[in-house]
Amino acid sequence: LTPACTCAFRFSTRCNVVKIPAFKIEQALSAQLAPVYLVSGDEPLQCMEVAEAITSAAAGQGYTERQVINVESGFDWQSLMLEAATMSLFADKKLIDLRLPSAKPGRDGGAVLREFAKQPPPDTILLMQVGRFEKGGANSAWVKALDQAGVFVQVWDLKPNETFHWMEKRLTKAGFKPERDAVRL
Repeated sequence: LTPACTCAFRFSTRCNVVKIPAFKIEQALSAQLAPVYLVSGDEPLQCMEVAEAITSAAAGQGYTERQVINVESGFDWQSLMLEAATMSLFADKKLIDLRLPSAKPGRDGGAVLREFAKQPPPDTILLMQVGRFEKGGANSAWVKALDQAGVFVQVWDLKPNETFHWMEKRLTKAGFKPERDAVRL
């Protein structure tokens, strides 16, 4: 596989790094779910589909409560820890969908994310969606901590040779039986 359109998955002690195309995330999620998923990229459709696949896999394994948190200016990062520690009245397991418009949580956010990664709460999955990392941003301490705790998915733009398989799968999933020439077109 080429580095473009790949997702790097790393389960700290469960397996080695495996690179797969973003459109194969469902296969990777058929195994044990991780407590943390960090999804980054500047290809909105693919990032959204990766996040939806994670959410769907979590729901299939009993994570029936989903809390969406949009990080905006002045966000209180301790509220993430509070939400993670709060038990639900309606579900045993929950998914926290944390969304940042950029890949920069700031000093306070980085500290809270490192703390979260040290000991993720049981029966809680953190799905963190961020924009594309600037040069060197993926090497920050909070990213490394989340990577050690779970799965780091970087979504890249499709290369021309990868677009064919991506389009073929999308058409098939939508109920079409595309011929190779139609997909190529």
